Amino acid sequence: MNLKEFFEKNKTFLAIIIGAVIIAGGIYLVGSRPKPTQLPAQLPSVVNSGENSALNTDCLIKGNISSGGKIYHMPGGQFYDRTVINTSKGEKWFCSEVEAKTAGWRKSSK
Repeated sequence: MNLKEFFEKNKTFLAIIIGAVIIAGGIYLVGSRPKPTQLPAQLPSVVNSGENSALNTDCLIKGNISSGGKIYHMPGGQFYDRTVINTSKGEKWFCSEVEAKTAGWRKSSK
């Protein structure tokens, strides 16, 4: 049996296998992306006026620069509510912990 005959004889089976591989690959890719922390709609869209940055409505993780270095604060953390982001000092918002860690920030210990 040559290659052409093999494909003709098994085309249904091969189509099922190729389809399953494509579907499995798509599921893997969608499932492996970090999910951004979403901002509830009822929260204000601006943290403060003046030097403070506008709040990115898709990201809740606060990247703060202090004497302890570059630290990110998660919602619910002890210092989260009192941490104010000032982009002019290099502080920023992150959408995921992976993003913050990759940028060289460490998680707040509290």
